[in-house]
Amino acid sequence: MEERTGVSEAGARGDEAALNTDRRETMDDGRKGGATMDLTTQDRLLKLIGEQLGKDVVRPEHSIREDLGADSLDTVALFMEIENEFNIKVPDETADRLRTVQDIFFFIEQYGRNR
Repeated sequence: MEERTGVSEAGARGDEAALNTDRRETMDDGRKGGATMDLTTQDRLLKLIGEQLGKDVVRPEHSIREDLGADSLDTVALFMEIENEFNIKVPDETADRLRTVQDIFFFIEQYGRNR
């Protein structure tokens, strides 16, 4: 049996959501170029969203409401957990504009750069 390190259970099954934490990967967000994601942050975010919304597979392109089925209360609770996990503040008007997992990641990265 092959030994796996830094890969979540989903990664062991071959799902795209799980990525090796020793690598960096570029995600195309539809804007010019792409964005390099720190996989530790990405893994933490994917895990947090999956746990909060009861989903086994969470991908960066997933919409919080449409794809992952979050209602307004789920979304409020999710952003409270994100604020706690990443030690950030997400204003309500900003949270309303963060529609996908990838949008949330970019906000977290931008917030960290502006500290």
